[in-house]
Amino acid sequence: MPSKGLSRDEMKSLTDRVLSYAMADQTRVNVSSGVSAFTRTAMNRVTTSGSSTDVVVRITSAFGRRVAAIETNRLDAASLEKAVRDTEALARLSPENPEYLPEPGPQTYRDVGGYYASTGDLTTEDRGRAASLVLERSKAARTVAAGYIDVSAGSRAIANSNGLFAYHAATSVASTLTRASVNGVQPISWGACS
Repeated sequence: MPSKGLSRDEMKSLTDRVLSYAMADQTRVNVSSGVSAFTRTAMNRVTTSGSSTDVVVRITSAFGRRVAAIETNRLDAASLEKAVRDTEALARLSPENPEYLPEPGPQTYRDVGGYYASTGDLTTEDRGRAASLVLERSKAARTVAAGYIDVSAGSRAIANSNGLFAYHAATSVASTLTRASVNGVQPISWGACS
């Protein structure tokens, strides 16, 4: 799976497959996919870095006002069908939710262009270089710094048994830093989304 996560067509195919198993009065499928990566610094050096890639499918089933939801990251046909059956069984056992609203029908959403390749393509080395710039300044100022860089890139989709389908790809990055000097702690924080 590319860092952008599943494409619109892949999401549509996946949500259609899940909905084809549904027998509830109302069914909603939420899918999130992509990569989450981080770089942690402490004592003026990079200490930890990692990333994870996943696709998570959340299935919500409703019989009247009886509602339940299950999440899975198993995408084979048998596992998805079992998740739908399990969600429906739980919904039948659930007490009625007086605040439950029926699923909306088809909607039209504008593409907001929330995915930036400059963020989505950041590598472990890119995050390390960005952290090093700040750490070098902290060393020069004779302070000790610790921080965190958090990057995510991926896509989300929602579909339901009433014909709704929506897709959105996005990236985000946030960075925080705390510096300590002999006179005490000087918190410095900043964040950016792209």
